[in-house]
Amino acid sequence: MKDLLRSMEEDWKEVSKKEDEKKMMEYAKFSRSLAKKATIVCTGIIVSYTIKRCLSMRTEGRLYFFPAYFPFEAMTSPIFEFKFIGTMIGCTYYTVTYTSVDTFLAMLVLHVCGQLSRLQNELMNLNSATREEFHLKLSYIVKRHDYLNRMNFCISSINTLSAYTRTMLDVYERTSTEPNYSDPNSINNGYGITLSFVRACAMKGTELTLPHIRKEPPRNSSWYILAAKAHMDRSGVDREKKSHVRYAFGWNIYTMRIMGLWPQEKMYNPSENLKVFSAVFFMFSFVSLPQTVNLFFIWGDFDLVVENLAMDNVFFSITILKTIVFWLNGKTLKGLLNLMEEDRKEATKEDDIKRIMTVADNSRKITITVNIISHSIFIIYAIMHVATNYPTVRGLYFPAYFPWETKPSPNYELTFLGQLVACYYSTVIYSLVDTFLATLVLHVCGQLANLKHELINFQSETTEEFREKLGRIVKKHDYLNDFTETIENCFNMMLLIQMLGCTIILCLESFDTLEVLTGEKNEFFLLELGCIAFYVSYVLLQLYLYCYIGQRLLSESTEMADAAYECKWYNLSPNEAKCLILIMRRARSPLRITAGKFCSFNHELFTEVVRTAMGYLSVLYTVKSED
Repeated sequence: MKDLLRSMEEDWKEVSKKEDEKKMMEYAKFSRSLAKKATIVCTGIIVSYTIKRCLSMRTEGRLYFFPAYFPFEAMTSPIFEFKFIGTMIGCTYYTVTYTSVDTFLAMLVLHVCGQLSRLQNELMNLNSATREEFHLKLSYIVKRHDYLNRMNFCISSINTLSAYTRTMLDVYERTSTEPNYSDPNSINNGYGITLSFVRACAMKGTELTLPHIRKEPPRNSSWYILAAKAHMDRSGVDREKKSHVRYAFGWNIYTMRIMGLWPQEKMYNPSENLKVFSAVFFMFSFVSLPQTVNLFFIWGDFDLVVENLAMDNVFFSITILKTIVFWLNGKTLKGLLNLMEEDRKEATKEDDIKRIMTVADNSRKITITVNIISHSIFIIYAIMHVATNYPTVRGLYFPAYFPWETKPSPNYELTFLGQLVACYYSTVIYSLVDTFLATLVLHVCGQLANLKHELINFQSETTEEFREKLGRIVKKHDYLNDFTETIENCFNMMLLIQMLGCTIILCLESFDTLEVLTGEKNEFFLLELGCIAFYVSYVLLQLYLYCYIGQRLLSESTEMADAAYECKWYNLSPNEAKCLILIMRRARSPLRITAGKFCSFNHELFTEVVRTAMGYLSVLYTVKSED
C-alpha cells in the first residue's frame, strides 16, 4: 500500500500539461465525493442504530448494544455502561474501517483510470519529426502502460480474496434473515451493504473499460503523419497486446484464475495450487463426503436416497474428478494454449484469419452463455433453498451428516457457509472445464477448415513447389491429429465418468420431477418444478456441448478427403495426383473425442444417453410403484 501511494505521488509530480492535470483532478474529485458519501452513510448507520438501542431501553430495560455472550455478569453497573460504550466503539471501528477500505481501493483504481486516460491522450497526439523522437515517445508510452498494468495487478491481488469473502458473507447475511422493513436500522444496514457491493461492481466495470484504450487511439491518432516504418512499429506493439487465447476463452480466464485452474499461471506456483486444493477441500469436506456418509443413514428412505444422488452427490463427485484431472494435466494444457497462439500468428491470409476469428467468436459466445447459465443455477438454487427452508429452523444448504452438532452457533453458520462456497465452486468449475475443452476442440475445427480450403486451392507450377506445399499440408494435418490425440488421452476417462453421471442425473431428476407432479402440491410447487427443469436443462446442455463439438470435429476431419477430391487434381501429373490418395485415405479415419475409448461424442450419442436415462427412469418408477 505504501508503495502504491508513493507511486501516486510520483504520477502527480510528472503531470505538466493542463489537460492531463484537469483529467486527473476529475477522478480525484470523484474519489473524494465517493469517500464523503460513503462516510456519511456509515455514520448514519451508527447513529440510527445507537438511537434505536437507546430508545428500546426505555421500554425493554437494559439491552446489549449487540446481543453477545460475556463470561461475567454484564447487567450491573458500572460493568454494563463500560461494556455498552466498548461495544459502541467497536461498532464504530468496524463500520468506519469497512467503508474506509472500500473507498481507499476505489481511489486507487480511479487513479489508474486517470493515468490511463492521460496515456490515451499521449498516444492520440503521438507526432514526431524524426524516427529517434518517435521511438523515444513510443518507448515511454509502452513502459508507462506496463507500469499501470503492474499497478492494477497489485490492487487486484490485494482486493480479490477479501472482496470475494465479503460478498459471500453479505449475500449470506441478506438471505439468511427475514427482512424487517419497519426497522430503520435494517434498512440502513441493507443500504450500506448494497452501496458497498455497487461500489465494488463500479470499480470492476471501470477496470473492464480500460482495454478500450489499447484499441481506440491507434485509429484516432494521427498515424498517417508518421513514416510507414514507424506506423508498422506501433501496429506491432498493438498486436502484441492482443491475445487470441484470451479472446477465445473469454470469461474463463478470469474465473479460472480465481479457482487456480488457468494452465498458463498454475505451473510451479504454490498459491495457484492452494486455490485448487481449497476448491477440492470445500467440495469434498462439506458436500461430497458428508452426503456419501449420510446415505447409510437414509438408505431405507427411497425418496431421500434419490434426492441425495440426483442434484448433489453425483454432481459434486464428477466436479471433484474434473478438477483433479484438469489440474494434473496443467502442463499439457499450457502447451496446447501456446500452440493455439502460434496457429493464430501463422495465419496470414485474410480468409484464414476470418475463419479463425469466427471460431473464436463462437467459442467466446459459448463460454459466456454457459457461465451465465451456471451462475444462474447457483442463484436459483439459493433462492429455492431460502424460500422452501425458511419455515424450518436452521436447515443446511445440502442435507448431509457431519460429525458435530450443526444447529448451535457458530457451527451452523460455518457449515452453511462452507456448503455455499462448495456449491459455487462445483457449479462454476463444472462449466469451466467443459467450455475449456470445447474451445480447444473448436480451435482444431477452425484449423481443419483452413487446411481444407488450402487443399482445395492447391496449385503448383513445378515439382519442387508441389512437394513443398503438399509437405506443409501433410505436416499440418499430422500436427492437428496429435493436438486432438493429446486432448483425447488427457480427458477420455473423465468424459466417460461424466457421461455415465449425466445419465444417472437425468434419470433421477426426471423421477424427482414425476414425484413433484404426482405428489401433493404445496406453495412452492412451481418454484421447485422450475428449479428442477432448469437444472436438467443445464445438464443436457453440458452433455450436448460435447456431442456438438465431437460431431463438428468428425465432420471437419472427414471433409479433408472431399477437399482432396475437389482440388484441381486433373491438372497434376499422375505421380503427383497419386500423392493425394494418401491424404484421402488418412482422412477416412476421422478425428474423434471419445468417452473412455468406448464411444465417440456425436449427435447419436446424445440421443442414446437420453433414451437410456428414460429407460432407467421407467425401471425406477416401476420399483417405486411396487413399493
